[in-house]
Amino acid sequence: PSHIQVAEPFNPAYRHMAFLKINADRPNPQFVAYFQTSIKNMEVFEQVVTKAEIEPMIIEKQLQEKVTNVSDLLGLNLLSKHIGNFLIIDVDSQWKGGYNFESTLQAIDASTGKTMFKSSVQAFNWDGLDVPMFRPMLNAFILWTKDKLPSAQASAATATTGPAAISR
Repeated sequence: PSHIQVAEPFNPAYRHMAFLKINADRPNPQFVAYFQTSIKNMEVFEQVVTKAEIEPMIIEKQLQEKVTNVSDLLGLNLLSKHIGNFLIIDVDSQWKGGYNFESTLQAIDASTGKTMFKSSVQAFNWDGLDVPMFRPMLNAFILWTKDKLPSAQASAATATTGPAAISR
């Protein structure tokens, strides 16, 4: 799909944990719950945690002196050195004016800081954003985790052999 900018191979080591990172001082609880529930329901990751859940985990493992921040990539990289590699799922949605919105879902390898998957979708919000914007990103993300994302060559071949090409 055209909304995918990056799709590196999915590493099975990511299945250990996904950290849902929302870049906002006070993220909308419904937004966080929507993405956390959606990603949990994929049944790809052993656990899907938010900042509110990862901080007590750090204290429980007595890592608070070694990992003092989980709001940035440096702190999350430090955490990966202590608990093993995991995937950072950074989701952002921005109002572009009027009824126009843009949303990005980016999956980052915590141990390297490298973006492994990125999808951005723009939508006109007349009656909610989940169908026109969030679902396409999540569906592409699911396909990526299962290594079933169509390649650019396959998509181009399908376009030239589809019904329009057959009727010529």
